[in-house]
Amino acid sequence: MAADRDQNPPLPKVNPPPPLKAKAGVEDWKLFKQMWENYSIIISLNQQQPAYVLALFLHSIGQEGLTLYNGMKLAEGHKLTDVITAFDSHFIGTTNETYERYVFNSRQQGADETVEDYIAALRKLAKTCNFCDCLRESLLRDRLVLGITDHQTRKRLLQEPKLTLEGCIDMCRAAETTSSQLCAIGGEEAHAV
Repeated sequence: MAADRDQNPPLPKVNPPPPLKAKAGVEDWKLFKQMWENYSIIISLNQQQPAYVLALFLHSIGQEGLTLYNGMKLAEGHKLTDVITAFDSHFIGTTNETYERYVFNSRQQGADETVEDYIAALRKLAKTCNFCDCLRESLLRDRLVLGITDHQTRKRLLQEPKLTLEGCIDMCRAAETTSSQLCAIGGEEAHAV
């Protein structure tokens, strides 16, 4: 009976993320890392021994990722967090916060880009800007107001004295939906009254 309690619980049948490629870039690594974190939650890796979790990670990164790992300088007895930090350092290096914020603040909505796609792009860019939690929402709201292509919607947004991010997103979505509905009805362009 004691042997049964010492065994690891059965894991759900979920595939790990696809292996890393030797020529993987920053975005490939970030995506792998996000997929790994999700995979870890799904199969409850927090209930496993650290050596098991590390071995599963090293198996999951594949042959080319393992070759990178073998070339890394890690302290003896290192843990998965140390390995992930080393991979972050390898792929990302030091993040230039000023540059990341420049990219965020200069991002405009593309001509054929939907509001949803623009918001998703801004959220992704904001992740590397190191914005504090207290400012993130207002900076996203401001970038959305200043970066949308619809000048009439921008005008309406600027008239709102207590505009929140959610309110801003709702107004942008509504304006985009109305514009497409007007085009469908009579081929008209949407104009503010």
